[in-house]
Amino acid sequence: MRYLQSKQFPNITWAISGRNESKLKALKDDMNVAADVPIMIADTSDQDSLQTAFAQAKIVLNCTGHNEEPRRSRLHTRLICNIY
Repeated sequence: MRYLQSKQFPNITWAISGRNESKLKALKDDMNVAADVPIMIADTSDQDSLQTAFAQAKIVLNCTGHNEEPRRSRLHTRLICNIY
């Protein structure tokens, strides 16, 4: 996030997403993320939330941990967003 916020990328629009809005807000505060960076709620168990969160995305960067769920969620997200 620090890298994306740098002045090297003044024309990039980006957002953060995840399942838990309160944790995402805390993360924004902890990282001093600009107020205009949106939070998109995206839960792999809720297809509509994935479609809403990623409908306008050109790139999705997945920074989840190393367990089974991220692999399944990456595939699910790719299928929902028509990314192959």
